[in-house]
Amino acid sequence: MPTVGFSTDPSSTPWLESESDAARHNVTFERIARSGLALRDSAALIERIRKEL
Repeated sequence: MPTVGFSTDPSSTPWLESESDAARHNVTFERIARSGLALRDSAALIERIRKEL
């Protein structure tokens, strides 16, 4: 399967076609995913903010 990624970062090219670019993108994505809230906590935060508006 070919290694291809897509990025909306305005400072770089949108398509990642090389394995090293895709690997770097995957590392970044995984780091961001690990730092996010759990699904239940995220939903609770959104609900709390929604009630404050």
